This record gives sequence, structure tokens and C-alpha cells, in this order.
Amino acid sequence: DTYKYVFDILEEVIDVFKPDAINIGHDEAYSVGVCQRCANIPAYVLYSEDVKKIHSFLSEKNIKTYMWGEKLLKAFDSCNVPIGGSGHGKGLAKVPALYPCRDLLPKDITFLHWYWCFNPEYDKIYHERGMRALYGNLHPLNLEKWNKRRQMGINGGYVSNWGAFGEEYMQRNCQYIALVSAAYAFWCDDFDERGKEALVESCMRECYRLKCKKIRNPIKIVHSTNHDIPYVPFYDGLFIEDE
Repeated sequence: DTYKYVFDILEEVIDVFKPDAINIGHDEAYSVGVCQRCANIPAYVLYSEDVKKIHSFLSEKNIKTYMWGEKLLKAFDSCNVPIGGSGHGKGLAKVPALYPCRDLLPKDITFLHWYWCFNPEYDKIYHERGMRALYGNLHPLNLEKWNKRRQMGINGGYVSNWGAFGEEYMQRNCQYIALVSAAYAFWCDDFDERGKEALVESCMRECYRLKCKKIRNPIKIVHSTNHDIPYVPFYDGLFIEDE
């Protein structure tokens, strides 16, 4: 019965936005197959059937399906802790392994791959299956072997923003430098060869140029201060307070 609501909401999204494609999410799925009716069905089958049902609904309306791709990966973080679709835990805390779903999903889905930061080898999961993949949550200055990975088959990427579009947020959350470095990455063949320090310098100069392009003959003021404001990294839900 849940699908009555899912499809009703999708109908409204389609009516309002007239999209060519819709991102159906499906990331951070932790509880799968916990009820009596589903207990004997493998979690990755339940997951893939859910994706296929929504994909079929969108396909009938000539709308492409995008989704996050983390659950297709038998992945581990830098401390070898299982993440993505690996599955972990026991009892009530058990998160089922979902990565086998990657061989059951329609090939015309575009997968949004944000695990590029953990291991370059995870890119191959999509490429080996002929799947279309984009780098999600992209910050090219933090991505190693950019040109090589583009040649392997990635179809592009985009910068994400989990906060407001105000200037102080875009600056603090590194969206500005991520957008400029993404432009360099996609349009400059020598991105890898330029070195991170030179790229950061180029990005900062470009940000300054865009910010100050209406200012003629600007005056540069250099000053120092003993006032220290500790840097607080951004996480979902952490917002800037004026005080």
C-alpha cells in the first residue's frame, strides 16, 4: 500500500517540475526485510524489486531513473569498517548486505557514486556492468587520479550542497571552490599534472575574480590579528549562527 503514496508524490513532482529524470534516493537503507512476510526473502532481492517497481513507473512516463549507488558496493572505509552495501552488525542492529543487487538492477539507471573518496576500485563496479555513473558530492581537489578515472568511464559529476545558498554557507561548506575546481577538472586536460597547490591557487584567484569583477582598480589591504576563531567542519544539520 505504500506505493500508492510513493507514486502519488512522484506524480506531483512530475506535474510540477516536468523532469527528464528523477533521483529516487535509495541511499542509507539500513532496515530491509524485518517483517514476517519478508523474513525469508534475501534483503538484496527486496531492495532491487523496490527499485525496479519505481523504475518501471517512471519509465512508463518516459522519465529516466537516477539513484545513489552506495548499496551496490561491498565497500569499506579507511579503517576497514564495512559501509555501503556490505552489511554489518547482528541481531536488532543488523544491517543486511545489499551489494548483490547490482546484478539485478536495470542497466539504464544512472548511479550517483559518492564513494569515490574511499577507493578508486569501486568505480569499476559500475563500469564492468556497463552502468552509467556520475560522481556525486564531488570535490575534485580530493579525488585522486582524476584523468585516469575519467578514461575508465565515469560519465561526469556534480557538486552537492547540503545547506543554504547564502554566500557564507557556500564559502564555509567549500561549494565555491568545489564548483570552480570541478570546472577545471572537466574542461582542462592537464588537471592532474598541475598539482594540488597550483590548482588551489588558481581556484582562489578565480573565486576572487568572480566576486570582484565589477570592482575597478581594487585596493588590497593586508592585516594581521590575534583573534582566533576555531574552524568547525560542516556536517548535515550543523548551521552557521551569527553569534
